[in-house]
Amino acid sequence: KRDDKDPLLDKITPKALYSLAAVYYKYQHYTVSYNAIDLGLNFLRSTGRTDYLAAFHRLLAETAIKNNEYLKAVQDLDIAIRNDTDYLQKAYALARVGDIYYSLNNFDLAEDAYSLAVSIFHKLGHQHPYSLYLRAESLFWLGRFAEAKRFFWLAIQSNNLKTALIPLKDDMLPWI
Repeated sequence: KRDDKDPLLDKITPKALYSLAAVYYKYQHYTVSYNAIDLGLNFLRSTGRTDYLAAFHRLLAETAIKNNEYLKAVQDLDIAIRNDTDYLQKAYALARVGDIYYSLNNFDLAEDAYSLAVSIFHKLGHQHPYSLYLRAESLFWLGRFAEAKRFFWLAIQSNNLKTALIPLKDDMLPWI
């Protein structure tokens, strides 16, 4: 039955495989999650479809991070950024690239990635306080203390416990 074509099943297969991979990832079954991602990517390749391609690569990047394969994670996030049509998801992926570089103490590249992410969040009319905070820390470790102080203040001012994304106040715009 696996080789029989069914248009209805073909339509929902990427979503089902992504959901399966996400559930396995959430419950720390990374090998099974990776297998579901691999099945999903192979299905997309064989059918020429691109829906869920970015989502599969984001999840693949997260499994690579869990395995300390940071280069692979950055490569998968790069593919996700290039294929995603949602700019909010692109900003989150860039922030995740910043997280990888930050954890490797490469503050220069981390600051670059956070800068791009913060810029996209700003253009969308939102801020992500965590990215602002880590950008400030990266600036601090680079010795750019005045900029770091401004971004720490911005992160503190924009932090809101009810939601991760909040509108940016007008008096904070010149800093971005």
